[in-house]
Amino acid sequence: MMECQNSAVLIYVYLQNILTDLLIGLGRGDVLLAFVEAVRKFGYKPGIITLNPLMLDRILATYKGSLDDLIVCFNVNEKGFNTFPSKDDVARFSREKHPYRTMGMSVLSSGAAHIPQAIEFIKTLSLDYVVFGTSRLENVAANRELFLR
Repeated sequence: MMECQNSAVLIYVYLQNILTDLLIGLGRGDVLLAFVEAVRKFGYKPGIITLNPLMLDRILATYKGSLDDLIVCFNVNEKGFNTFPSKDDVARFSREKHPYRTMGMSVLSSGAAHIPQAIEFIKTLSLDYVVFGTSRLENVAANRELFLR
């Protein structure tokens, strides 16, 4: 992901959820925190993708440095599709303040959602970013309009 900020382009390097969640399960939060530091050392911004943002949040709470440049990306949607530990827990988590930025993914439940209803649900959350995929450019424009309403 690239983000423009004050005319500078920031490049993010994301750790994919398969590795993130494996490390969480192995109790190796130290490796996740080392990833954040290593990405910064190379001049990039860190991003972590997870399917269990509550567990990741507990690990990040142990970090002694600043997390203001970190983006944590996770599934959150109105159907509860792939939201762990539960739809309600992830929605509650998404409404809380965090020392890092949050990004919702799978917000349209991988195509199973009624799009206007799914977007209305996402708009009740306090996410910094939302990412969604589609195979048609006109869907991007239509969905963008729904997010902006």
